Amino acid sequence: MDPNLCGVLSEGLSSSWTWGGVHGFRERRSCETQLIQLVDDRARILVAGQQSDLILLDFSKACDKVELKLSFWRARNLMKFL
Repeated sequence: MDPNLCGVLSEGLSSSWTWGGVHGFRERRSCETQLIQLVDDRARILVAGQQSDLILLDFSKACDKVELKLSFWRARNLMKFL
């Protein structure tokens, strides 16, 4: 990923406007800790006999198909707006 875009995303995700359950791009959190929390949450819901729906989105190829300069410009403008 472009270092500039990564920095903007990291800054935004570290700020107070993000939900506490977001793990990617944040200090002392990782995809692995996100997965552990997800599995724990789903297990608790199922043990309680409740329904649990899950939607998985794969953005692994997103940067390959989007012009990074445009993405960086949009992310920077979003940070200015917020």
